[in-house]
Amino acid sequence: MKPVNPRDTSVHLIATVQAKPGKETELLDALAALVDASIAEAGCLQYALHVEPERPGVFVFYEAWQNQAALDEHMASTHFQSFVAISGALIEGTTDIRKLTRIR
Repeated sequence: MKPVNPRDTSVHLIATVQAKPGKETELLDALAALVDASIAEAGCLQYALHVEPERPGVFVFYEAWQNQAALDEHMASTHFQSFVAISGALIEGTTDIRKLTRIR
């Protein structure tokens, strides 16, 4: 499928993480710090954190970046790499990341 606007180079992601049992509050604190630092990045259009009410400890991000370069800079940033370094102790399993292209 083709994007709505071929000149739109924005990148959109949905990422889902599950806290390890007993690590929900610690993970939420780490995610909140990640959000605060990420939304200050020049290429960040949106970085929203959500929780699934029926599944405590499941957190879902919706991210929008100006372009792939902005996302790459985010992933190389100190705050993101610091989160990655501690995430293994807080996150159950793997992070589900879905990259999206707007089609309508």
